[in-house]
Amino acid sequence: MIKTELRLTQGASRGLKDGYQSIRDPSPRIYRLPARLAGAFVDADHSYRFGKVCRICGLCRFWAILGFLSTFTNSITGFSTVILVTGAAGQLGTALRGVLGPDYEGLSSSQLDITDRAMVERVVTAGRPIAIINCAAYTAVDLAEDESEKCRNVNAESVRHLADAANQIGSVLVQVSTDYVFGGATAESGPNSEDAPTLAQGVYAATKLEGEEYAKTSHQHLIIRTCGIYGHLPKPKNFVESMLRLGADRDELRVVNDQRCNPTSAKTIAIAIKELMDKESRGVFHVAASPALTWCEFAREIFRQAGMATTVAPITTREFGAKAARPGYSVMDTSKYTRATGMLLPSITDDLAEYLANRQ
Repeated sequence: MIKTELRLTQGASRGLKDGYQSIRDPSPRIYRLPARLAGAFVDADHSYRFGKVCRICGLCRFWAILGFLSTFTNSITGFSTVILVTGAAGQLGTALRGVLGPDYEGLSSSQLDITDRAMVERVVTAGRPIAIINCAAYTAVDLAEDESEKCRNVNAESVRHLADAANQIGSVLVQVSTDYVFGGATAESGPNSEDAPTLAQGVYAATKLEGEEYAKTSHQHLIIRTCGIYGHLPKPKNFVESMLRLGADRDELRVVNDQRCNPTSAKTIAIAIKELMDKESRGVFHVAASPALTWCEFAREIFRQAGMATTVAPITTREFGAKAARPGYSVMDTSKYTRATGMLLPSITDDLAEYLANRQ
C-alpha cells in the first residue's frame, strides 16, 4: 500500500496565513497515512496546509480529525463499513457509539464544523463512509429567536453540505429532526403520521423543517423525527436531569401541562436508527416512545420512578412564558417504523426506567 509520510517538526507553522499563531513543537511527529487519505490534508508536494483544512480550531482538533481519517483503511479498496456520526459528543451521538460498535466513527462539533462546506466535503470524500448520521444541531429553542442566522446555518445550511457530500460518494444521509415541525396539529386529528401537514412555529422549528428539505436532496436519505431526547453524558442537560436536580431542592415544581408529546431516550432512538439502516429503509420515519403525555405528567412519572416526594403542579404554556412557540400536540404515529422493522418501540415508562437504571 502506498503511503504518504506527514512530518511535523519543531517550529512548523500552523496556518499562519489564516491568522493562527505559530506553535512550536519540541519533538517531530510522523503520521503515515494512505496517500489517498493524506491528500485531504497535504498538497501534492506534501506541504502542510492546516489552515485550509480547519479554520475554526487548534492543533488538538486537527489531530482528532487526522486520527479519524486514518481509520478508513478500507477506503483504499473502494469499500468501507464506516458510519460517520456528526455531533458525536451529544446525547444521541454518544448513544450511537454503543449501538454501532466498530463501524462507528464520531466527530464532535468542535472537531468537524458542519457549517464549513469545504471541510465537510474534504472529510467525507476522504473517508468515504457508507452512511452519515447527522446528530449535530442548534437546539436552544428560545435563544434561536435572537440567533436566527446561526441557528439556520447549523440546522439547515449544514444539512445541504452533508447531502451534497453524501451524493458525491453515494452515501446514505441520516438526518435527525424534531416533533416541533407539527406546530399546527391538534388532538382532534390524532397522532401525526409522517405525511401529516407540517407547520413550523419559531426559528428553531423552521430551520429543522428546512433541514429536512435539504436532507431530501440526498439520493439516499433517512429522516428521523423524534421528541424530547434524553441521554447519558458526564453532565447531561435534558428534561429528566433538570427535574431530578430541581426536585432535590424543592418540594413542588410547576410544569407545563398543555403540550402533549413523546419524550424518548437517546438509546431508543439510536437502536431504531440502526434497525432502519439495517433494513435499508429510506424516507421519513417517526421514532418515539409512547403513549404520549404532557411534560407535567412526564415529570410526575420521573419522580415516581426515582422515589422522590416532589409534587408537580400543572401550568399552561402561557404561564410558563417561553420566548419561542411550542407545539401543543406533536404526538407522533410510529406505526410506519413498526411495519418497516417488525419492532415495537418501548413505552415511555419502560424507556425512562431503563435510563434511570443506568444513570451514573
